Amino acid sequence: MLNCTPPASTGLRHLTGWYLVGNLFQAMSAAMPTRVRAFTGLPTVMAVYGQDKTGRLYSDHIFMGGGQGGGQGADGKSAMLWPTSASAGSIEVFEQRAPMLVIEKALVTDSGGAGAFRGGLGQRLRVRRLRDEAEMVNINVNPDSEELTTDGMFGGHPGGIVKAMLVENGIVTKRYDSGALQPMTQTGMVMEVAVGGGGGFGDPRERDPAAVRADLENGYISREAAETIYGCVIGTDGRVDVTATMGKRAGAGVLVKS
Repeated sequence: MLNCTPPASTGLRHLTGWYLVGNLFQAMSAAMPTRVRAFTGLPTVMAVYGQDKTGRLYSDHIFMGGGQGGGQGADGKSAMLWPTSASAGSIEVFEQRAPMLVIEKALVTDSGGAGAFRGGLGQRLRVRRLRDEAEMVNINVNPDSEELTTDGMFGGHPGGIVKAMLVENGIVTKRYDSGALQPMTQTGMVMEVAVGGGGGFGDPRERDPAAVRADLENGYISREAAETIYGCVIGTDGRVDVTATMGKRAGAGVLVKS
């Protein structure tokens, strides 16, 4: 797979790289624990094509990166097309090329695997057709590895999972287990795709309480996760009480990573 002999097919070499990196790190983790990362959320693509009201044919796509796995001394990056050098295009350019409206493109709270060093967050994309006029709008979704978690490492928790669904007038009418072509016939139909986050690295209860506090304030994790998974004390102001958390962990014999 890594040193193919011609005429072996290598057209999907980028997918091969995405799938293999996490496995290689896992295999090397016992020998090189400080040089590896937990599994990264695999990227996916949502392609849109059809014919607009002027008769113009169009075809475009949005590339979505998952959360990078955590590693020794560093959290994973969020919504990252890793380990390749690819990047997503502009939403504004996408909306100019296709008669589509991007309703939301956001990081998903709690999608990064908990750990002493947290996995990066995955992202959620929601789109609909722009007008109800007679236009042909088709969406091709490829939620690779749906329901497959990105494993954590050395006690880290797995990252969030990939999800793809069709929402019609606020109701989920279809879920996609693998690739599918979906005609979008009205503006009330919304395609929602969420890409998984990266796995965590190390025991979550060894995470620096100040880092957990920042995660909570930034919306990266929920209050429930801060309390139950990271074992932090939440003050009356709704923020992580760093001093109280350090005291609680010291009593439990927990060593905080820094």
